This record gives sequence, C-alpha cells and structure tokens, in this order.
Amino acid sequence: MEHVLEVGCGTGIITRELTEKTRSSTFGIDYEFNHLTFAHDYDVKTQFLCGDGLHMPFPNDHFSLVCCHFFLLWIHDQPKAISEMFRVTKDDGWIIIFAEPDHAARIDYPDIFLPYGKIQTDSLVRQGIDPIAGRKIGNLLTACELQDVKVGELQWQLDKPDFASALAEWNVATEDMRTFLSSDQIKIYLDYEKKAWEESKRVQIIPTFYAMGKVKK
Repeated sequence: MEHVLEVGCGTGIITRELTEKTRSSTFGIDYEFNHLTFAHDYDVKTQFLCGDGLHMPFPNDHFSLVCCHFFLLWIHDQPKAISEMFRVTKDDGWIIIFAEPDHAARIDYPDIFLPYGKIQTDSLVRQGIDPIAGRKIGNLLTACELQDVKVGELQWQLDKPDFASALAEWNVATEDMRTFLSSDQIKIYLDYEKKAWEESKRVQIIPTFYAMGKVKK
C-alpha cells in the first residue's frame, strides 16, 4: 500500500479527499491540535499527527506523495519546508503544492475597493504570511532539485456567488481589517460589497499558483 501525506492539513478537507479518492494509507500533519481534533471527528480513516512541518516525525523515503495547500505562505523558512518534504518522499515519488496565493498581485475592482484590498493584505502580512509565496513555489521545487517541475496558475472566472458564500468572504475580510478600520468604516465597506454583489460588478482576484515535481535521489 502506498503512503500519502498532507503537510499543514488544518481541518483535513484536502486530506479527506485524498483518503476517499485513493487506496493509499493517508496521513495529515499540522501544528494546531484544535484543527486536528476537528479533522479527526470527520475522518477516522486518516492518521492525523500534531507536529512541525519543518521537523516531521517520519522516516526518510516513506511517502509516495507529499502535498500541501495554503501552507507555505505561513512558513518563514520555505526552503526548509520543501527540503523536509523531499526527505520523507521516496525516490520517484512526487511533491505537489496544490495552491499558494500571491497577495501582492491582488486585483480589486471597482477602484473603490483598492484601499480595502491593500488593508486586508497588510493585515495578513502582520499576521505572518509571505505575500508573494505563490510566485516562488516553482523555484522552491527546482532549488531542491526536483525533476519534471511544472508550475501553473489556478484559473479564475467571474461567477456571482450566492449571498451566504459572499457574506462568509466579507466576514473574513472584515476580521482581517478590524485592526485598521473602525466599526463605522467597516460598515461602509460592507455596504460597498453588498451593492457590488447585487449589481454583479465585484472583481477580486488573488493569483493562486500550483506546482509539482518528481523526487530523484
């Protein structure tokens, strides 16, 4: 049986997909114990471990596939993270980065949203993200001497989300901006968002990249 690992699995959404769609023995590792408790409640087939993605408690050459998703943007030593993934991956195995955003290349339209987009990005940077993680992932894999490296950008299209999904996004944005804006300013922002949603005019693009490479040892 093959072994598959998701690094920084969080609440296990991607890990569950891997478990359901493969016949592999699937593992997830994350630093936040509360996330893993939630993940385990919904997926008893996957083996979840609480640990540091920079120092994983796995032997060398153990997994056929190691992946991550919205993980590297939170990691300050990204080369070390890729090196650790390389260490635990078998020869001829694969490392796949499913998605990493590039917040520094964010697009907001109409222009009334430009300052709000910048405020949200600045807030995320203060929380510890690397705003250009997405654009770097191909070079990170190449620097670790992975073979057959492929890099791409996830496609974006303008579909009007249902109101509940839009509201969830706005709530996340307002929490990110709360340090910088007053309650009255946040209300103005939400009024702009609701009006743009009603008129199907809102464009918000955060370029998000994927990459994969084959391990040769």
